[in-house]
Amino acid sequence: LVGFGRIVQYQSVVFALSALGLFCLLLYAQQGDRLLVWLAAACFAVAAWAHYDAMLALPAGLLLLGYRLWQDRAQWRQGLLPILGAGLFGLFLLALFYVPFARSPEASNAANYVGNRLGGEQTFFNQLASTFERTAVYNSIYFMGLIAFGLVMQTLFAWRRWHRIGIVLASAVLLLVAATLLKPEWWQSGDWVFAW
Repeated sequence: LVGFGRIVQYQSVVFALSALGLFCLLLYAQQGDRLLVWLAAACFAVAAWAHYDAMLALPAGLLLLGYRLWQDRAQWRQGLLPILGAGLFGLFLLALFYVPFARSPEASNAANYVGNRLGGEQTFFNQLASTFERTAVYNSIYFMGLIAFGLVMQTLFAWRRWHRIGIVLASAVLLLVAATLLKPEWWQSGDWVFAW
């Protein structure tokens, strides 16, 4: 958010609202306040109005929801109802923008543009090089290095509660990520790229 604050562009809105939505779900996972799920749905939907990149926060959000459902597994129906309600609310907010957009004559141009950015006709497409180029343009390299260091430390810290096996699994995940970033050609088979 700080990096994008120097330019007028949609990413600052996407980052701010996605992070706020994840923060709401983190608090919900810890405390169980159901209003937070509705706030998170609103944040994710409005972030998706700004750009489809907001959907990248959904896997982490779903993990947090799954964690809370696991905590409430004895009363899973009561835990599932606010999540379903908030999900429908988020879909309603998305529909306020995307239904008129989909009916617009410009929707096909936008779909072609997005399709080409996502790899066109290829089944799997490696976006890493272009992602790094855009990241270097929009953000300070020191800021990105600090974020990468923070992610590594948070991963190791979060997984250490499972003692040795947690550290081994976290290290394996971090090594896999590093290998994917540094050697994406290892993950290519013909036209298929499995670097993720």
